[in-house]
Amino acid sequence: MLWEILLLSGYVVIGEFLASISTYAVYKKGLTTRVLIWLLPGIFCLCVTLFIVGKFGAYNPRAVAFGLIVGPSSLLINLILLARRIVTPITQVALTLSASSRQIVACSAQVTSVGQSLTEAASEQAASTEETSAALEEIASMAAQSTESAGEAQRLMDHAGGMNAHANDLMHNLRAAMKTVLDASEGTKRIIKVIDEIAFKTNILALNAAVEAARAGEAGAGFAVVADEVRTLALQSAKSAQDTAALIETTLKGIQDAVQLTLETDEAFQQMKDGSEKVAVMVSQILTASKEIAIGIAQSNEAVAQIAKMTQQNAAAAEQLASSAGELNGLGKAVDRSAQKLTQVMQGTAEVVSDPAFVDAFAVPRHALPRAEGLLPDAGASRTSLPVAETF
Repeated sequence: MLWEILLLSGYVVIGEFLASISTYAVYKKGLTTRVLIWLLPGIFCLCVTLFIVGKFGAYNPRAVAFGLIVGPSSLLINLILLARRIVTPITQVALTLSASSRQIVACSAQVTSVGQSLTEAASEQAASTEETSAALEEIASMAAQSTESAGEAQRLMDHAGGMNAHANDLMHNLRAAMKTVLDASEGTKRIIKVIDEIAFKTNILALNAAVEAARAGEAGAGFAVVADEVRTLALQSAKSAQDTAALIETTLKGIQDAVQLTLETDEAFQQMKDGSEKVAVMVSQILTASKEIAIGIAQSNEAVAQIAKMTQQNAAAAEQLASSAGELNGLGKAVDRSAQKLTQVMQGTAEVVSDPAFVDAFAVPRHALPRAEGLLPDAGASRTSLPVAETF
């Protein structure tokens, strides 16, 4: 009895060994071979238990208990181990995908934040550029105004120079007129002196005439001579008076000319004063415009510095964005590889489950099993297959 059990068990072992060899020959070192090899011990134990139950009878409680405990238990253990062999890499891939997904989400958030920062920096840069453009336009306008004011100041200065030259000419003429008046005054003094001398002599002659008149009775001829002399002196006095009148007329004319020249000189100096005041106003405007230009230039420099700073920040943000994009790309590739691996694992498992060769590998030849009433069906099938697909 024992040797029959051992012999039939040997047949089962040889059959399973041949099934393993045929599986390896067909599938090589693929996923199907690895799955079948892990299932062979459980299938072997199940076949042995079925053989024992069929050999000793379905009504033997020990055989039935042994068959119900050992066979399904060994097959269940094999299935658990196989499930772990399949689920473990899938779990690892899933964990990797989960971690990569979290990192991708973090990188995406960082990229989004950097993008928003770049957008805000670009907006600020655009505003600064507009401000700089407005400041430059204002500077250009003030520069044009300063240039116009400077040109007007130059024209006023040229006109003031001409008026100054004219005033100098008028002053020269005034000095000449005053010299003429002075010379005329000197001539008047001399004429007055001559008239004074003539008057003195006339007085003396008059005195002599009075004396001679007292003696008229005695010397009438002498009185006539004195009278003739008085007449001559009177003529000289008249002539001197005419000369004096002419000199006085010349003096008056010179004085009038001097007064007119003085008025013209005063007017010229007044015009020079007005021109100087206008020049002062223009110069003040030029100074004010220059100060505004300096302020505008300072603002432009600050705006340019701000633009340079934001440009540097944008460059740094762009570098950070590029680095994040590279990291995101690498993570995407890792996720892609993990997804491909998971796909291959899932496709390989599906092929193993649905492949007829995988099912045939677990098929036990019917002639290798003894007839057991109530254990094997009476169907005319040549092979009995385990429901592998349903088990998986």
